[in-house]
Amino acid sequence: MSRKISRIVLLVLILVMVNYNPDNIGGSEPVNNTFTVSTSRVVNSLSEGEEFNYVDRTITSFMRLWDLHGASVAIAREGKLIFAKGYGYVDGDSGNRIEPYNRFRIASVSKLVTAVAIMKLAEQNLLDLEGRVFGPEGILNDEYYDNPRDKRVYNITVSHLLSHQGGWTTRWGDQMF
Repeated sequence: MSRKISRIVLLVLILVMVNYNPDNIGGSEPVNNTFTVSTSRVVNSLSEGEEFNYVDRTITSFMRLWDLHGASVAIAREGKLIFAKGYGYVDGDSGNRIEPYNRFRIASVSKLVTAVAIMKLAEQNLLDLEGRVFGPEGILNDEYYDNPRDKRVYNITVSHLLSHQGGWTTRWGDQMF
């Protein structure tokens, strides 16, 4: 395809996307079988009451012990949110209290959860910490991980990953910081 035709096709696609309005599809009658999501926010006042006093005391005690300035806690049971509350302040100067909908950076929290899950599997003899991660005998042995550029990848074990010894460089640091 020539450059001129490519540019015309691209221009037409852009115009179609800019002028696209999904509300005009299917007539003006509302559809009765659609799922709608509530836009109401979960706020601290929804998780206040005597039944939550123990949770409040436990969390505030934990925050004092570890000198935490803010936290957001959610508890679910059988797929339903039963408690959601923020503790502390968004920042020290504003005086705005943390609400359950405030966002926090997850940072490395998922590493701890993953490590505990891995250790539970190892404890139950369902996972070998010295087992290879990649390659034909590895845990991730599908075609996606079939042909790495650096063949040393095949030597990486679960234990290496748990102890952050996978062999990757820290030369450029963490892009998040």
